Amino acid sequence: MTLFIVLSAAVRILCTESLCVEQNLYAQSLLKCFVKEFENLFGKEYLSYNVHGLLHISNDVMKFGPLDSFSGFKFENYLCTLKTLVKSPNQPLQQIHNRIVEQSAMCQTRSNSKEKTAMTEHFKGPLIYGFTSPQYRMVNIRNFILQNSEPNCYCITVQKNIVRVLNICYSISTKTLHVLGKEYRTKTSVFEEPCPSELLGIYETKDKSTEIQSWPLESFTNKCQVYKFKNKVFCFVMLHSG
Repeated sequence: MTLFIVLSAAVRILCTESLCVEQNLYAQSLLKCFVKEFENLFGKEYLSYNVHGLLHISNDVMKFGPLDSFSGFKFENYLCTLKTLVKSPNQPLQQIHNRIVEQSAMCQTRSNSKEKTAMTEHFKGPLIYGFTSPQYRMVNIRNFILQNSEPNCYCITVQKNIVRVLNICYSISTKTLHVLGKEYRTKTSVFEEPCPSELLGIYETKDKSTEIQSWPLESFTNKCQVYKFKNKVFCFVMLHSG
C-alpha cells in the first residue's frame, strides 16, 4: 500500500457527495495515517501547515459538505480569467465588473435558447425493437454531457452498471429519450488496500455484452473515464463532468 493511494482514497471519499458523510470517520483515519507516515518517511521538518491541515478537513466536510463545495482552487484558477478582463491600468475593478455583467447576460441568453437536452441529430443507428428516430449523438444529463463516440461515451447507472453508449433515441412506448448501449458485465476492484477501489468508483471491467440494451436518461448518475492498458480496461467514475 503506497502513501499516495492512502491520500488519494481519503480525498476522493471526501469529494464524493454520497460518501463524504457515511465514510467520514474512515477518511479521517486514512488522513491521520498519511500524516504519521509522512513524518516517518520525510522527517518532522517537512510537516508543513498544509500537511497538518489534512487532519482537519474531514471535520470541515461535516460542516460545509463535500470538499469541492468549499475548495479554494476554483477561485485561484479564476484569477487568470480576471486578469484577461483588465485592458488598461485605469479603473481595473470597474473594468472587471463591466465585463462580468456582459458575460452573464450572454450566458443567460444562450441558456434560454437551449431547451432541448438532446443535440446533433443523426440517422445512423443502431436501433433496436421499440425505439425510433429522432436519434442524437449527444445528450445533456443534469451536470454532464454524454456522446455516442469516444471518449465521452461511458457512464454508470444508479445500479452501478457501466455502459458504453451507442445511440440516443426515443422509446416508442414512453415517447421519452433513452440511451442504447452495451454493458460491461464484470467489474472488480483494481486494488484492495487501503479499501476496495470499488468503494471509490474505480473498477477493472471486462466481458462487454454483445447485446444492445436500453436505459432511460434518469438511470445515469455519472460519466466515466475509461482507459485501456495491456489488454485490460479500467473505469473511473468522474466526480466532475462536462
